[in-house]
Amino acid sequence: MDLEGYPPDAEEVYVPRRLSANLAAVLLGRFPKLKRILVPRSVYRIISPKVLDALKGVGVEVIPTGRPRGRPPKYSESVINEICSRYTRGESASEIARDLGIPERSVYYILSRRGLAGR
Repeated sequence: MDLEGYPPDAEEVYVPRRLSANLAAVLLGRFPKLKRILVPRSVYRIISPKVLDALKGVGVEVIPTGRPRGRPPKYSESVINEICSRYTRGESASEIARDLGIPERSVYYILSRRGLAGR
């Protein structure tokens, strides 16, 4: 872990590995003005609650960083809203799918997730 790139008065550091009590003590000793420790989401989940509470007690916040996991949505919120509004106005799922150029099954899936269509 490379902490040499941070000035001694740094308020925020990035730690790419599991944060133990010993590592927290080293960080607090090296950076007396430390306010935030950034860690990857995968690492944040395995940090001991005792370590998190101890750091919170001295005024240091541990923040998970990184992108959310999982596949991003295929259809935008505006397309989903259009599908729902057209369906509630009485258009059939097949008409909506044909007009928007998406599979009919996707239209049914979106409607079922919004509680509008049940099979």
